[in-house]
Amino acid sequence: MSVTLFGLPLWVWSAICLALAATFAVFWPSAKAIGNLSNVRYLLLRWGHAAVWGLLGLALLLRAFDLPGVAIAAIGALVVYVAFLVALLRNP
Repeated sequence: MSVTLFGLPLWVWSAICLALAATFAVFWPSAKAIGNLSNVRYLLLRWGHAAVWGLLGLALLLRAFDLPGVAIAAIGALVVYVAFLVALLRNP
């Protein structure tokens, strides 16, 4: 029996996450990325949200096919999300 989340297979959730990552890579709310920003802060504001969704999609895809690296991808998503939130909330 395949692993599901709310009745959907994990590969479907992975596809949804990767579609969201692609969407945030193309369309991003640039209103917060104004002013004198450091390169790291701009990088986090521009690519952080897309990276989080991409890492979550990767973690779900790895879990769906029982491949190693699930924890690394999931923890990576958490770290990037926290860094994204810090950059977002500390931005004037």
